[in-house]
Amino acid sequence: MNERERKAIQKNLIYLIHNVNPNDITPYLFQDDQITRSLYEELLDLNLSRGKLCQLFIRRITSNGSKCKFKSFIHALSKTYHFLSEKIKETLANINENQNLQTEEQLIYQRKEVSEPDIDNHAKTYTSSNQDTITEHAFIYEPIKKIDVFTENRRRISRMSHRLKRLNHDGDVDKFRKFVGKIGDKFSKHKLDRLKNVKARMNLADLKFTSLEAEASFKRVNYDVSLYENPIFKEMESTIPYTTNPQVSSMTYLARYGSAISMLESIDVGLGYLQYSKNHAEHVVPCKETGMVFYIEVNLLSQKYEQNPSSEIKKSILKTAELAISQFSGEDENVQKDYQRMLMLKMVFCRLGIGLFGKRINSVKVDDSDREAAKNFMDFIEKPNIWEGMEKRRKMLFQIAKSELYRQHNQIDLARMHAREAAEIAEENKWNAELPNIKKLVNELENHIEPITKKENEDIDDWMNELENDSEEIGENNKR
Repeated sequence: MNERERKAIQKNLIYLIHNVNPNDITPYLFQDDQITRSLYEELLDLNLSRGKLCQLFIRRITSNGSKCKFKSFIHALSKTYHFLSEKIKETLANINENQNLQTEEQLIYQRKEVSEPDIDNHAKTYTSSNQDTITEHAFIYEPIKKIDVFTENRRRISRMSHRLKRLNHDGDVDKFRKFVGKIGDKFSKHKLDRLKNVKARMNLADLKFTSLEAEASFKRVNYDVSLYENPIFKEMESTIPYTTNPQVSSMTYLARYGSAISMLESIDVGLGYLQYSKNHAEHVVPCKETGMVFYIEVNLLSQKYEQNPSSEIKKSILKTAELAISQFSGEDENVQKDYQRMLMLKMVFCRLGIGLFGKRINSVKVDDSDREAAKNFMDFIEKPNIWEGMEKRRKMLFQIAKSELYRQHNQIDLARMHAREAAEIAEENKWNAELPNIKKLVNELENHIEPITKKENEDIDDWMNELENDSEEIGENNKR
């Protein structure tokens, strides 16, 4: 790497630390012989936080002895963190070649270990590879102390939350309500039980809050416009102080409330609540909860795009969806896979000009690059290991997208088949927000008259000529 390229990475270091798990991109670099086997295996084996692991990784690949090319790093980064690869490329383009660049020895994240301060809070001193003494104040620290939510109890609750979401999206309403009811009863019984350990009671509050959030999601999926007036939000508010991390709970509450109120008031009002939620997210390590904040933002932006399509909103949807996907990289594999599918479908809808609830946005111009990108996403989702476990709701949305892609390619029989499958799933599960749009699509495809192709026109001309020749021959025979 040259100094301009290192500078571009340096200027985005905090974004990288906050969002990137190096083990998502090192397989690409190792495969392309851009990093050594020892570095690849070291990063896999180290038991460090994601932020410190990322700092170590960046320090190694930008050192003088590294063989990692900037272009290769950006290519590997783009596979999972496309929004960050674009940001770094944009930064590089804005760096003036004549700018007084720092040398490698001056880059503050190279050849310096990040350490904790002494207990008496004095600055430590270290020696770099050139034996110059430097102080701890020269090191990169995250500007905001982030809440690490990855405790064993939180992982258990995350799995439960994911299970509730799947019950919701699979249309298993009875089991969903039974599960939520049991959690509520248990919390009410032990909330102020002094004989029960307070930490255990806080864990119960986490369960209660998660179940309420799942209920809000359930009603939002069914487009219950009165949701923001529902007692659910009052219960969420009253539960927040008892949870393990009230700031994380507040972040989730604000995102859900913004989503709910946008159904009755303007989408901009909903996005206003999301701004508060995203501010909280800056204080939390990337996780399922922060990912859901950006997921909800994608939904609101998608509705705004349907009302007023513009290239700016389209770019925002695609970038926010990619950012959302990156938030789940520290979660269990099944959770990662689930939300990756969900967010990829959001990007497919955006690319093909489909609104949040499956309505075609006729004023959106879809070009070949959009169709190609949409097809690539759908091909990825259809891989057996990715498709496995897909819920009914996502299957319905996938069939809508598949139908629209075939329609745009004028493959009407296939478009009709996928539209019918989407309608069947929507009717079975009473997903009434999407059903009218799917029925309209089916009706259009049922009544579609196939356009006559150039080849068919040529065939018809040939047949007409044959008929004329036959008529002339018949006339000649009659004269004889």
